[in-house]
Amino acid sequence: MSLTASQFQGLLYGGHRLMEMSASDRQAIRSVITAQLDAFQADDGLQAFHYAAPTIRQQFKTVANFMHMVKTAYPAVYRPRSVMFSELMLLQATGSSRVTDGLQRQHC
Repeated sequence: MSLTASQFQGLLYGGHRLMEMSASDRQAIRSVITAQLDAFQADDGLQAFHYAAPTIRQQFKTVANFMHMVKTAYPAVYRPRSVMFSELMLLQATGSSRVTDGLQRQHC
């Protein structure tokens, strides 16, 4: 399953609270995160930018700006050694999942 950032947000705000989300909704959210990580691994900036939240796309404006930010500020997200998902949670009223990299650092 492939979701856009807007569809992803729809899952979070479409009348569901995270505690009430179905297993398929939770899997769909993880699929979006995994797809973006796969795009980073493949150096597919266009696809990675596509999966970014609309506010992030608006803030960085171009694929090049976005990829520069990710590469410099989030190298463990750009090139993780491994990825492990924890439970979904609300973070500032937005759905979030901690992702732990191979060095056991957590990213939201």
